[in-house]
Amino acid sequence: MLSHIFSALTDHLSRLTIPVYQADCVPEGAAFPYVTAEIAAPLTPVSAGSLTLTVWSRSSSAHTERLAKLDALHRLLPPRGAWLTVETGAITLTGDGPVRCLQDGVLLGAQSRWTLRFFPST
Repeated sequence: MLSHIFSALTDHLSRLTIPVYQADCVPEGAAFPYVTAEIAAPLTPVSAGSLTLTVWSRSSSAHTERLAKLDALHRLLPPRGAWLTVETGAITLTGDGPVRCLQDGVLLGAQSRWTLRFFPST
């Protein structure tokens, strides 16, 4: 189940025009902009998990760039909700809270969170 959830999310996010990395697996020297994904998958169908996506940018126009890329991300995963088919069922993603703007040294980020639920096929 977990590998199917991760695979479905990775496949769906690959439609973005920028790279998406697991938050703990960003390659050293990765080119900007990129997205980090932190996936907390639910372990049972009745529990909720979460998906946190952060767009990172580093340029003279980093603020504008991060917001434009986050807009593209929200077209792909609308905060009002999205349904993704996975090999063993389906997952729903619904927006969870406001967008947060972040700064880490010279890097600027824009972060969105979703509640993730898994529905196994019967």
